[in-house]
Amino acid sequence: MKTRFNEIKGRPFYIFLLVAWCAGPLILLLFYSLSDINSGYIDFKNYVNLLKDENFRTVMSNSLIVSTVSTFLSLSLATISAYAITRKSIRFGQAALFLFLAISMFPSIATLSPLYLIFREVGLRDTLISLIIPYTVFSLPIAIWMLSGYFKQIPKELELSAKMDGCSGFTIFWKILFPLLKSGLATTAILVFVTNWNEFIYAVAFTTTNLSRTLPIYISKFPTATDNVIGQLTASSVIGAIPLILIILFFQKRIVAGLTSGAVKE
Repeated sequence: MKTRFNEIKGRPFYIFLLVAWCAGPLILLLFYSLSDINSGYIDFKNYVNLLKDENFRTVMSNSLIVSTVSTFLSLSLATISAYAITRKSIRFGQAALFLFLAISMFPSIATLSPLYLIFREVGLRDTLISLIIPYTVFSLPIAIWMLSGYFKQIPKELELSAKMDGCSGFTIFWKILFPLLKSGLATTAILVFVTNWNEFIYAVAFTTTNLSRTLPIYISKFPTATDNVIGQLTASSVIGAIPLILIILFFQKRIVAGLTSGAVKE
């Protein structure tokens, strides 16, 4: 009993260390973004200057467009594919799932050179399309894998009952399966969106101007982190994290439900 009490008594200290380790860099990031190096006071000058910067607004909109469009396309294709694999009598369906998982582990750097040559030849280099295409394609396998797990959680008896009532295949999918899949879609969408939002390798290789660059590339192009630019550098990082934080907060309940319901054991 005494040993157990000592274990419990010592836990708050370790929890505090863990929280400090994780939150410390974020607190420093926020502090420097609000600091005026010259006066030493806290103000929002760094944020105001960034929001007035046309280049920053352009790369932010580029990131939003590329991440949103690629996530939508990936989820649309993944939903159809996962439905076909799990609900239809497709031969080697389980093998296809493992193949998709293996493809998702393929290093993106290995496909960089051929994609670069293709986009250069067809005139798509330095365009948003040159980012949307690879983001969609390479996020598709993991999206199919995840959504297949959620589809397996839905009893097939629901479809059989709907067919007996005369429902068409589209009606069954849209009216019955899709509402039950919302939590899984939210979880998968956030994973894909965050991955695409933070992607760096393709963006730095396929874009050369701020007209098509995304936020990670814009931040990497800052001059050396001197006192003159560190405020705007940290402020741009904070602003770049805001969309991700808002999405996670907005879909928090669906994320938790999706993570728990997606634990499939066959």
